[in-house]
Amino acid sequence: MIQEALSHINIKWQNDLIKNRDVINHLKISRGIESPAVHKNMELGFVKIPDNNEIPAAVYKPLKSFGLLNEKYEGMISIPLRKKDSRISNFLFLNLNDEGDYRIMRKGGLINVKVFNNHRDIVVVDSLVDYFSYYQNVKGNVIPILDGETMINDFVDALKNSKIQEILFINQSPYWELVKSKIEMINKPDIKIYELALENNISLANYIKYNSATKFAELINRVKKIDSDISNQDSDYFSIKQMLGEIIFIRDERTYKVRGFNKENFEKVVQVTFELDSKIFPDKVDVSRSQSRNKFARIISHEFEISQETIQTDLSHIYKVLDTFQNDQYKEKSGYNEKNIYTITSSDTSKTIDLINSRCVLNELLIKDTERLGYLGEEINKKLFYISATSRLTGKPLSIIDISPPGTGKSFGLSSIIDLMPTDEILKYSRLTPNSLYYKSEDELRGKVLYIEELVGMGDSLNPIRMLLSSGELALSFVEKDSKTGNLRTVERRIAVDIPILTSGTRDLYDEETLSRFITTHNDNTINHMEQVLKSQAMKYTLNGTKNLLQKDSILKKHRDIQKVLNPDILVINQYADKIMLNPTLHIVTRKQEQYLRLIYNIAFLRQHSKDKKHDEDRNGNKFTYVEVDKDDIRTANEIASHIFHYTRGDLSKRLHDAYQTIENFCISQVKNKRITIYEYKFTRREIREYTNWNLSTTKCLLDELEKLEYVRRVKGSQGSEFLYKLNTYNYDNSYIRDLLLVNLDE
Repeated sequence: MIQEALSHINIKWQNDLIKNRDVINHLKISRGIESPAVHKNMELGFVKIPDNNEIPAAVYKPLKSFGLLNEKYEGMISIPLRKKDSRISNFLFLNLNDEGDYRIMRKGGLINVKVFNNHRDIVVVDSLVDYFSYYQNVKGNVIPILDGETMINDFVDALKNSKIQEILFINQSPYWELVKSKIEMINKPDIKIYELALENNISLANYIKYNSATKFAELINRVKKIDSDISNQDSDYFSIKQMLGEIIFIRDERTYKVRGFNKENFEKVVQVTFELDSKIFPDKVDVSRSQSRNKFARIISHEFEISQETIQTDLSHIYKVLDTFQNDQYKEKSGYNEKNIYTITSSDTSKTIDLINSRCVLNELLIKDTERLGYLGEEINKKLFYISATSRLTGKPLSIIDISPPGTGKSFGLSSIIDLMPTDEILKYSRLTPNSLYYKSEDELRGKVLYIEELVGMGDSLNPIRMLLSSGELALSFVEKDSKTGNLRTVERRIAVDIPILTSGTRDLYDEETLSRFITTHNDNTINHMEQVLKSQAMKYTLNGTKNLLQKDSILKKHRDIQKVLNPDILVINQYADKIMLNPTLHIVTRKQEQYLRLIYNIAFLRQHSKDKKHDEDRNGNKFTYVEVDKDDIRTANEIASHIFHYTRGDLSKRLHDAYQTIENFCISQVKNKRITIYEYKFTRREIREYTNWNLSTTKCLLDELEKLEYVRRVKGSQGSEFLYKLNTYNYDNSYIRDLLLVNLDE
């Protein structure tokens, strides 16, 4: 009967709170609690002591005998305290005008006991202020322990049959050691216990107030990550505990408190505080240097009368733990995660090698699989992108820029090929800042493809990209403060690595220093190809299209397995190399020839499993394995080279060349039956827009570039008036197209 009465009055007080706007506003101002849903979830009520005629006698009498109908609780905030089975055993009354003033009727019960059924991790605090702040701003998985007797017992009792896996104690409290000792007695070894001591023991509520709830949630995750990282490190030698910004190493009676390990520029110079028998000695120690460790050990040995060798051994173990921890921190920061590394099983390895021995990757598997993924046509570009991405393994990288008009599928095509590569070997960015590459490590870049989604995304970092493509090395010199001496010093960073860079855009790069270092390609912009693309888009929504998309994972796995069975130690020997010479009149021909040679090299490398492996020794007697270029490799390279070098032999890019031809065709259509030539006909921007369906900015841009290169001439026009143009002569059939002088397989 008493439970029914307690539940009745609890619900009544909750309803009284909801109806009282003044109390709700007061809670909003004093405790930041304003949501009715939070009031309900916290079970907050506003105490109004009822008369005996306001509630049934069957309710009034039990409450009176329970001691709950006392006038001293009038006008306070009520919070029911419950046992593990959710029975109300008690009430806590909170003074509305004083955050720290509360009264508990009798011993027993917990606030927010439902967390034991609704959560797998809980946060434990020792004040109502922290409880309200965390519950309101972070999450509802929090319990306050406000006394060291019955609440602790009820907490441990509720823990016994719960599914709680993690407990986090906030700040230092006289209750925590007792709680932990009682938890050890209930035989729950799977429960992980964490402790978070905020700096200067600031309260949780103030931390959230002056920082943010999000930052505190990140802090909790960081504490759990740190604990996970150190829990298995050297545990046979030390007992290791962690607090925020501090690791405590305990061995026998000796305690070492180490701070400074979590700094960005950590160089193993840390603050070590040695404690023994309530006596302490703090000092800065470079734990990576034996001289510094020995100095610290000598002082401790003298001050505490302990063997110097014992302290040296302790410090060596501390260094081991910190070094492993720093390495894990670096991997996390750089995005390295062993779980994300793509691996291939031995059975898949043999199957994949059999597959690429029986079928050509470039001419069969790649073409058919990309069509199933909705990437139609563009066979030359497919092969080029695939070879470029594979070149990350050879040290002979091929970097690609796809410059095509909007809506021609350049981004889709590139991303489709990039998806075929192992995910851990792709660095995909939307934008690079000017110094971002300088602060990458060689391990972060080696064996990777750098894919920048849009050409404009690398505009700020063109200089380091040029240097990386030309010399395979980046060097940066800058000034920083020495953490040991406090003096300024000059620091050099050097990164030596060859990686392919792939990107796409709608505008030509008129920076020759950058453009010449890339292979420039373009998409098919014909009507027939556009019709294919439109049909492909529609097919995705058909039954066959759906079936193809459901095969996507198996297709991606197939090609990622192909990449994994390629041996980067295999070299390629080109026996046709002495026959190769591109046309010396080509623009920056030295770079073009190097690109052509690398194209052949990477094609042969990709086909290594279908070739005979040969062995030789260098001049120092070191053995190496190689395969040789064959005529099929040359044919594939010539097919691609004829496409990519075609528009590098004149001063017009593919886009400008097509624009000129389109304008020329317009002029031809306009001078029919007229006694003038196409070079005498005057045309306006508007006429070109109406004929081509180009937008205003595209029309203006193309005409400006053609005028700059003297292929059209503006005869009239200024801002606010009509622009008139004429064509200049452009003999693209003869002077524009020149022979390439590639390898002649018939000789």
